[in-house]
Amino acid sequence: MNHNVNLKKKLRQNLITKRKQLTKSEVKDLNKKIFKNLNDKFGIDFFKNLSFVSGYMPFNNEAEVITIMSWLNRNGVKTTLPRIHNDSIKFYEWNQYFPLIKNSLNIYEPLVGIEVIPKVLFIPLVGFDKNLNRLGHGFGHYDKKLSTMPNSIKIGIGYSLQEVEKIPIEEHDVKLDYIITNSICY
Repeated sequence: MNHNVNLKKKLRQNLITKRKQLTKSEVKDLNKKIFKNLNDKFGIDFFKNLSFVSGYMPFNNEAEVITIMSWLNRNGVKTTLPRIHNDSIKFYEWNQYFPLIKNSLNIYEPLVGIEVIPKVLFIPLVGFDKNLNRLGHGFGHYDKKLSTMPNSIKIGIGYSLQEVEKIPIEEHDVKLDYIITNSICY
């Protein structure tokens, strides 16, 4: 195993442990600040001019974007959620009335729907650095899919406590375009 893979594995374990220690009250407060920072940075008009914005269902205390997705829906923006299919991600149109099921990783995803290609993607973070490098859960689903979507706008969503000085990167890792947290926007 190469050196960066080992570093990522250790970093991932430490950051997930740190995130899991957040209380429900802390998570709620941090998510409100993320929503405010996203709205301050982009505003609704930015999203109204784009086709489909993809979110995700939070897993293990990840930053929550369903409030953001519902806000987008109320303002006429079409949204999607990812679904893991044959070890890759596909995106399906979603709103709060669409049924969801738990996948093998215990993450909720669309049961059925129309497959679409989102222009903007909110992407969950395990860790990140100021150079817009992202550390995910290590499955590679997002990196594989994002490498086929070079014109998409990739927005990492997380907590400032997930920021590290440097994420070890590998050739297949895809950089983000923006990162929004409870206290920092890159």
